[in-house]
Amino acid sequence: MRCSANHVFDYIELTNDISIYEIPPAKSWIGRSIKEINFRVRYHVSILATKAGNDISPLPVADYIFKPEEHLLVIGRRKDVEKLLKHIN
Repeated sequence: MRCSANHVFDYIELTNDISIYEIPPAKSWIGRSIKEINFRVRYHVSILATKAGNDISPLPVADYIFKPEEHLLVIGRRKDVEKLLKHIN
């Protein structure tokens, strides 16, 4: 499953069930924090880093505000990431 081209990576499988994905933020997240969205509880995946252009920021804090020009590197079970991708699209 690929999100789009020109990313650090789109998808890396770690096990049959756990993978790392690079995804764009949902439009509804822009200007809101990870904590405000309750990201981990709502989507059951973890954010490993954010990427804007060539700048990668590892392990964003809960107060991190999503920006439209960035992508997220997330890790989680395939079924949870697939649900998350449906929310984004």
